[in-house]
Order: sequence, then structure tokens, then C-alpha cells
Amino acid sequence: MTCIAALAHQGSVWMGADAIISNVYLDRFESAQAKIFKRSGILIGITGYVRLLQILQYDLQIPRYHPDDSPEKYIASDLVKAMRKVLKSEGYLKEEDNKQEYYGEILIGFKGRIFLIDDVFGMTERTDAFSAIGCGGHLALGSLYDTRDSKYSPSVRIRRALEAATRFSITVGPPFTILKLDPKGK
Repeated sequence: MTCIAALAHQGSVWMGADAIISNVYLDRFESAQAKIFKRSGILIGITGYVRLLQILQYDLQIPRYHPDDSPEKYIASDLVKAMRKVLKSEGYLKEEDNKQEYYGEILIGFKGRIFLIDDVFGMTERTDAFSAIGCGGHLALGSLYDTRDSKYSPSVRIRRALEAATRFSITVGPPFTILKLDPKGK
């Protein structure tokens, strides 16, 4: 179980994740593998099974972004199609009521914006310049909202959000990984 928190600030996207892996029995341990990563100008954070993370981190062929397309079209169409393709080829998708689903949620940082991919591959973008997912997501959202007008740096805001989630959720905990995707995609 997880907390992934992200915020957009001055054209960059900051994303942080906790390190706890747990199950329905509340067994838990610290994972050596980060739940967030950068590839090809995209910042990706994942909740759910570790296998989802591994497939997207190591096997996903990230499509080329065409500057004529909007970022939301690229994420909702090109990137989601590539995700569905690799998850299907790896046997990770399940079919239910004519929908292809997976277990988890995905946060995407791209072109200074934050997108959420839900469990049936719907793409949404909050009107806030921040988002959070996972069992501790609602706790992190409260912290990010509370610090929205503060002078805290983006990395401090992300850390504080993850600390709030850790304080009030037994399925979230340090160490934390915090990454920045700058306006150039690095």
C-alpha cells in the first residue's frame, strides 16, 4: 500500500513516494525499489502490485511526443495505448464487463502537469497543481492543500505530505524518494 504525492511548480513536476510494501494482512516491509521513476521525459508513480511498476518501468515502450498534440491527448491516447499493450502482453490486464482493468493507479508528470490514470485507463487532471494517490493519498492531499500558499519549497511540501500520510496510515512509511522533472523533461 502506498502514498504517491506530486505537485507542479514553475513548469516542473515534483513527485514523492514512500517505500512500504504491504498486503491485506498488514504485513509490511521497506522496498529497495522506488515506486516512482523517470523515463523519456515522463515522471511516473505507481500504486498497486509491484509487478505493475516493473512492467511499466522496464518494458513500456514510451511513444514519441508530437509537439502538435496537447499533453492531455498524448497521455490519454498515445501513452495509455502503449501501457495497455505492454500490460496485456505481460498478462497483467484482466477483462471484466468488456473493460480491461489493472490493480492500482498511476500518476504521470509531463510538461509541467500532473495526470492520473485510473484502473480502467481513464485519464484525469485535477484543477489543483497537486495530486496524490494510494492508501495515504487523501492524507497527502490535505497536507498539499494546507501548504499551497506557503513559502515551502516543492520538495519540502512533498516530504511533509508523505510524513502526514506516514503519521496517520499504517501502510505508508519512509524512506521517501522524491524526484523532479524539469521543464525540459530531465
